[in-house]
Amino acid sequence: ALRARASPLPLHVLASPTMGAESGDAGGGWTTLGLDPRLLRALTKKRYRAPTAVQSQAIPLVLEGKDVVARAHTGSGKTAAYLLPAIHKIVTSGDAAMGGAPLSNPRALVLVPTRELAHQVKKEAAFLLGKCAPSLRAGELPAAGCASAVLREFAGAPPEILIATPARAAECVRENLFPTGALNAGLELLVLDEADLLLSFGYEEDIKKVVDACEKGVQCMLLSATAGEELARLEALVLQHPVRLDVSATKAEGDEKKDGGDEKKDGGPDIAHRFLDVAAKDKLLTCMSLLRLGVCRRKTLVFVKDPDAAVRLRLFLDKFGVPCCALHAELPANSRAHILQEFNRGVYDYMIAAAEGEERGEETLGRRDGGDGGDGANDASDDEAGDAPTGDASALKTKEKKSQRKTRRDVEFGVARGVDFKDVRTVINFDVPPSASAYLHRVGRTGRAGKSGTAITLVSPAEAPLFEAVKTALAENGGDAGAAAAN
Repeated sequence: ALRARASPLPLHVLASPTMGAESGDAGGGWTTLGLDPRLLRALTKKRYRAPTAVQSQAIPLVLEGKDVVARAHTGSGKTAAYLLPAIHKIVTSGDAAMGGAPLSNPRALVLVPTRELAHQVKKEAAFLLGKCAPSLRAGELPAAGCASAVLREFAGAPPEILIATPARAAECVRENLFPTGALNAGLELLVLDEADLLLSFGYEEDIKKVVDACEKGVQCMLLSATAGEELARLEALVLQHPVRLDVSATKAEGDEKKDGGDEKKDGGPDIAHRFLDVAAKDKLLTCMSLLRLGVCRRKTLVFVKDPDAAVRLRLFLDKFGVPCCALHAELPANSRAHILQEFNRGVYDYMIAAAEGEERGEETLGRRDGGDGGDGANDASDDEAGDAPTGDASALKTKEKKSQRKTRRDVEFGVARGVDFKDVRTVINFDVPPSASAYLHRVGRTGRAGKSGTAITLVSPAEAPLFEAVKTALAENGGDAGAAAAN
């Protein structure tokens, strides 16, 4: 038997409308933010009717030249909050320099924790540039594993807006692949997106390397959905007297009028949280029942702990006639892109995503040497092979297979954040997330753009202590919601 529990967890730290959403906080409209008219026309073509709260507050500060630390919900429009002022600075300074020596690229450098997020940001930047300044470019550094000549050629002529993981950017700095003084002379804005993940993914030394190559005092932005020690360490590393915005703790004016004083707090998303007490051996059957019987609204995103669990669940659901797809780090990049495209187009209503590396798997990332990520896995596997008995060929062979599998995993891939899942109405946590932060970012995939969503977590008896710890952390983060989260 299943026992369901509803819990009003602190919604205000989860998500709000997506970047430039039609239902976002008007904040007086785009015209009040001081953006270039060409950008305003691009926003009209993009059908962004009004800025969200983080955009309304952050953009004017960036245009004034201030360093900004912004904490806002997942899906609240943080990407546009830095892309729009970055593009404004590039196009306006380009006008001022017309007729003189061209400014060196990149003009804006965006550091993100995963390759998927880099690709997503590049697409958005390229669209906006195409509508307001077609001669300007946005691009991402080629992925780890590409031919060195490809990386050298791209880094030697970087675009105006360059997006990269810190590891790849640091590699270019170490090997002098950027043009001389490229990060010094023309760089107008350094952005650290999903800043709380950058340090937990082991990028601290890479970030230091990149920051050291930049001109001292270059304008910086840090954006995050959560706050913590990692964010404070990153602030100390790159910022000077920043303005701090905590949009997650404020309520948009438009939401106040719309709510009419009801109990929904902080302009947060409409997410219903449910928890099911399920024996570990019954989780597969429970998940199948939720999907097969139509209990969950489509589209549904199911988070599991690793690629093995993703494949196992996909095969189980397929046997019971539940068509679904699986997304995990062991798939090639082009396969992941194709699967995500099919899910977003509606070919599949159910996706299983392996959230590997959220809190427990970053050790391999932190040990990478030279920013590649693959070396750490190889070193680990070499150690394991060295420990195997000399005469035990089968054990050695097994460990070699495991090391090859580790090497195949893409350490710059992440699904809890950095992947654009569209129109997700239900999130199922097949396993209890390892931390409050992981929970927030998983369920933040739903309840976006003013739509309602549901988050369901399957809790086995063995996971009960972890579940209570996550609830406690959420309650502490939520202030007044603490008592409710304890129910």
